[in-house]
Amino acid sequence: MWLARRGLFSLAGGFAGEGLLSSTASAFNGKYGADRIEAIDAVVREEMEQRRIPGLTLAIMHNGAPVYLQAYGRADLELDHPMKATSLFQSASTGKIFTSAAILLLAREGRLKLDDSISLYFSDAPAAWSSITLRHMMSHRSGLADLAQERLDAEGRPINRALEYDDATLQRAFASWPLEFTPGTRFSYNNVAYILLGFLVREVSGMDYGDYLRSRLFDPLGMRTAQVNDILAVVPERARGFVLAPEGMLKRPGVTSRSLSRIAAGSLLFSACDWMSWAESMYSGRGLSSQEFAECWRTNAFPDGSAPVINYGLGWFLLNVRGRRLVCHHGITNGFSSWIGHYPDDNLTIAMMCNLITGHPGQFSARIAGIFDERLGPRTVIQRTDNAELRRQANIRYWLEGGPLSQGSAADIAHRRRALGDFGKMGEAAPELLSTQNEKYLYQVRNAQTVGFVELEVQSRDQVQIRMQQAWPNALYETAG
Repeated sequence: MWLARRGLFSLAGGFAGEGLLSSTASAFNGKYGADRIEAIDAVVREEMEQRRIPGLTLAIMHNGAPVYLQAYGRADLELDHPMKATSLFQSASTGKIFTSAAILLLAREGRLKLDDSISLYFSDAPAAWSSITLRHMMSHRSGLADLAQERLDAEGRPINRALEYDDATLQRAFASWPLEFTPGTRFSYNNVAYILLGFLVREVSGMDYGDYLRSRLFDPLGMRTAQVNDILAVVPERARGFVLAPEGMLKRPGVTSRSLSRIAAGSLLFSACDWMSWAESMYSGRGLSSQEFAECWRTNAFPDGSAPVINYGLGWFLLNVRGRRLVCHHGITNGFSSWIGHYPDDNLTIAMMCNLITGHPGQFSARIAGIFDERLGPRTVIQRTDNAELRRQANIRYWLEGGPLSQGSAADIAHRRRALGDFGKMGEAAPELLSTQNEKYLYQVRNAQTVGFVELEVQSRDQVQIRMQQAWPNALYETAG
């Protein structure tokens, strides 16, 4: 049961045929109502305009059936090509979902165990790696040092994302960096661990990471255009990514080498149709089994018994929205940003991709989820009060929970920006919920220049405590995916 709004941009080939689209649009209208369709469109168009997003695709699966597939805007501004549901985007870190899936499939085949040491698979691994398990790497608890501008390769030269590196050179560089903490004792988001997992897939399966995904997941699930990114290949319908410069102009991103565009930390190409096929497999069990997904969607306490602030399973962030589970992942790279979220308790899956690195579709995903179930939508703003501090908290909470800064009276907008202090100077920055725990919420705030974090703790129905951490230059995070 598909819906395609032909007044926007038509869908081309691939997953959904023209006959299927035309025959099922009325069924969607009958079940969900035209008002819901218009509400989805209104949210997407408003967010695209405010965020300056050139193009976006949206795929929604509800109750085991594909119900919405749409493309908006432009895939390429220079050539003025419209976005299509078959347009291909760089996955960024949403690709970690599939790296994790590859490891789980190898475990199913008996070729490895999740609690094996990585040293079992790399003969030249340093002694410090012996206590790092595959599970640690998949859950960002490895202690490995991550990619950063100040890192040096094994020969003492700065790592440069524009240069070509073979796998052995990268592995030697990673091995030369000291661990940042005892494996398993902390969470620290880490791309190096996932790059090494991609190398491990080749070591164990005898197939390149991309070939293994193609044979075991992409082809069997009908993900017809999913593939490892190759910046030198001619790829039909590849979208072009953009960045928003400080002066407000859209520009092409900086250069990333071919080798660093193919790593398993998140360098796949996907279309909205591919995401729809993956979402369908989550219900049917044709890819990973329900037991394997359950393994991905759980987290454990640290060895000292403390609970993680950021809950992350195996390739998925684990959130809680008013008692409803949300498993999701975002991705940011090379002019693209993406988000996929699945609500297991509500049988709802939403996947969005856009060709602007600061588009951050995960920041407004709750507005779309709320159209299907209001419990999943942004929280309602606290009523206005004469108490200045409560009003400040209410304004910040309103912004954190999805309310746009530009909505309301001029006085409300001015007060809201003043309440945000340094974060208010971040221009069009918008928050993205990273984790929740016992009414404590951690948000990431990011725009083209800076990234920071805000903690919100609900103390009562009308009172919250808000802690804003310092914002840091985005350059420190540009390799974070």
